[in-house]
Amino acid sequence: MGVFSKPGSWLNPTANNIAQSLPGSLFTQPNGEDAIDGFNRNNYLEDIKKIKALGVGTYRLSISWPRLFPHIGMNTPDEQEIEYYTNVLNAVKAAGLTPLVTLYHWDLPAWLYNFGDPKIKKKSDRTYGWLDMRDAKNNLTLKEF
Repeated sequence: MGVFSKPGSWLNPTANNIAQSLPGSLFTQPNGEDAIDGFNRNNYLEDIKKIKALGVGTYRLSISWPRLFPHIGMNTPDEQEIEYYTNVLNAVKAAGLTPLVTLYHWDLPAWLYNFGDPKIKKKSDRTYGWLDMRDAKNNLTLKEF
């Protein structure tokens, strides 16, 4: 997580990308590491309460691919993350809300776009995410998704 915003990562080696800029508002953080912090149990429970109080019948959430499969070669999702999503969906159901699930919300696992990582020396080991069109039939991102 946080590949774009962590200083020293291959996507931000000099720590000068926009995610490291000072916030323009008192309500923002200096990077995108936590976003709205929906993975914090207290926050999603509070969000569900507020949605219910507003009379809204649907709770929209995204399933984070990098959280489920943070490492290359994983055949089963991370158990902690499955537990998190199970808890959220159970809380949504208990509140009488309908879940609206987004399967992909622009968070691609870093191991699917490693083309700029200086540790990847062999060109054939580089991955280009959705842009990997060297062989569309064997696009690793399409296969993994």
